[in-house]
Amino acid sequence: EKGSRIGGAALLGFIPETPKERPIELGEVDAAKAEAFLKRFAQVAVSEHKKFGIPASVILACAYSNSQAGQRESSKTANNFFALPCGDGWEAETAQIGGKCVRKYESAWSSFRDFSIYLRSQEWFGSLKKSAGKDGRKWAEKLGDEGVANAKTMLKVMEAYRLHELD
Repeated sequence: EKGSRIGGAALLGFIPETPKERPIELGEVDAAKAEAFLKRFAQVAVSEHKKFGIPASVILACAYSNSQAGQRESSKTANNFFALPCGDGWEAETAQIGGKCVRKYESAWSSFRDFSIYLRSQEWFGSLKKSAGKDGRKWAEKLGDEGVANAKTMLKVMEAYRLHELD
């Protein structure tokens, strides 16, 4: 049905049962842009999950939350879909967005890879990975607690688009 919400499996080319309700608009992103964003990066998130053990649903929802589905200036100008700041150890390219220094990437893929590396470098990562496993809610809550993303938005995105199907 045209305009139906697309679930995680559909993002990878599989078509699950399509709900009859209209897509959910999250934030200032209309449904068509949201779905295009999620389709564009679903396979990247799955690939990062396989390499780093971070649930694909979490990676994708975090990218959506932090970039407003690719609509924020940091993703458009700097390919930074996770709003990662420059930080003390960042020696690669940077961009000034809204008076803040953010990491600048050559490609969207580089942003996703650096985010996975960034999470893995956090002292709490190992215990979270072990305790949360594929539980997207636990991951989202921890990322929210650590200031990495908005947990509430992540959870809405994961639920609305059934991103758990990617895990």
